[in-house]
Amino acid sequence: MRLPVTSLLALTLLGCKSAPGPIPGTQADPAAHEAILATIDRLFVAMAARDQAAFAACLLDQTMIHSLRQRNQQWQLRSKTAGASAADLGVGDQRLLETYWQPTVLQRGPIAVVWAPYRFQIDGRDSHYGVDVFDLVQVDGTWRIANLVYTVEAPPALDLAPGAGAVVRPRP
Repeated sequence: MRLPVTSLLALTLLGCKSAPGPIPGTQADPAAHEAILATIDRLFVAMAARDQAAFAACLLDQTMIHSLRQRNQQWQLRSKTAGASAADLGVGDQRLLETYWQPTVLQRGPIAVVWAPYRFQIDGRDSHYGVDVFDLVQVDGTWRIANLVYTVEAPPALDLAPGAGAVVRPRP
């Protein structure tokens, strides 16, 4: 019997989703995970304050930020350097607010990955939703973002909205 590739992929993902327990090779270190999430919180607080220096301090100099937006049923990729992204904060006076919830943190030693749904608002109105994926590294005891990839999806993207009781970050 021959299964189409998409069926095999679906079965594989289903198996991954239902696998119990932690992912082999990762660490369950609540203090490290909180420090990792605090880095992301600082990035979003800096973005809301339009603080270019604080924003850049959360990133490595070589960090790339990639966004994927769906147009005409095609995903379009846009990429920026850390410097260009920080410079963008100096343009405009709109109030920016990005929040996220239910982050999944995978960490081993000095590397980590965080996957989280997010909501982005401009001047208090929903602009878009999506999923953020951060790669982080610990350099000299400080967690820094090495890469960021995110989707840009139209509101309300209800499957991405925080459920009742979800802890929304960054925390005030």
